Amino acid sequence: MDYQYLAGFFDGEGNINVLKIKGRFYLQLRFYNTERIVLDEIVGFLNVGKIYSRQREGANRIYELYITKREVIKKILTNLLPFLIIKKKHAQFVLDKIDLWPLTDSNFSKEEFQSFVTRKKNL
Repeated sequence: MDYQYLAGFFDGEGNINVLKIKGRFYLQLRFYNTERIVLDEIVGFLNVGKIYSRQREGANRIYELYITKREVIKKILTNLLPFLIIKKKHAQFVLDKIDLWPLTDSNFSKEEFQSFVTRKKNL
């Protein structure tokens, strides 16, 4: 495993999540898959993260890898950035502000962050 592979996986099966709790924003990197072994490999490569599982009625079990430590997220995003395609703008936006965490409304715009998300239009 290397950061180039991880960037491709993250582009397809991951996201950067920003939570707002009591006026402050908190950051999470999340990876998803129906096969836990893939996420176990990522945890082994990064030496960080916690894996959770959930299953909705009538659906496959989903495994979720969460990373929440700011300095770890900074290192991971810095290493992924050269290889990211889909989530490159999100990663750069977060890296530009990561030393200011935890953020507030005065130095972070969740709307601007969300504007990078592209949605497929119904045909």
